[in-house]
Amino acid sequence: DWLLNLLPDAYKHSSASFYDFNAGITSQINDKNTIYLMGYLSQDHFKLNSDTAYAYSNKNANIKWKHNFNNKLYSVLLAGVDHYDYSIASTANPVDGYNLGFGVNQYNFRADFNYYASPKNTIDFGIGSIFYKLNPGDEEPSGAKSLVVPDVVAQEQALENAIYLGDKYDV
Repeated sequence: DWLLNLLPDAYKHSSASFYDFNAGITSQINDKNTIYLMGYLSQDHFKLNSDTAYAYSNKNANIKWKHNFNNKLYSVLLAGVDHYDYSIASTANPVDGYNLGFGVNQYNFRADFNYYASPKNTIDFGIGSIFYKLNPGDEEPSGAKSLVVPDVVAQEQALENAIYLGDKYDV
């Protein structure tokens, strides 16, 4: 907001705020196993010389486990959750005040393996899955005086699965 105060008076009804927070912890349990915990949060709000406010937020957390079976084979297992929200709100005129929203949740899992068959040949293989829950949108009245008719689009979901195999050979 302090930067917006430096702008001409035409922008005096503007506001903005945001933050990002990223954290990670790594723990090497022994010479064959390492655990990684990671998280991310962010939130942005802004209103640029109008009564309409915009907001975005992201939340992410995951855990990763790296395991060395031997000097030729290792794996990385990953599980995580992600959440994204977007909203628009207008409340200056109580009669047509509204809140619009949209959101996506996803839950994921991956198992990746690397096998060093020889100094010139590496084989990669694995599986992955992502489950999506989507809130395509909703419009709600903002306050008791709003005449906005609620409109909520039904939630949707999807499942994405993958399997892969790759071989890299240096000639």
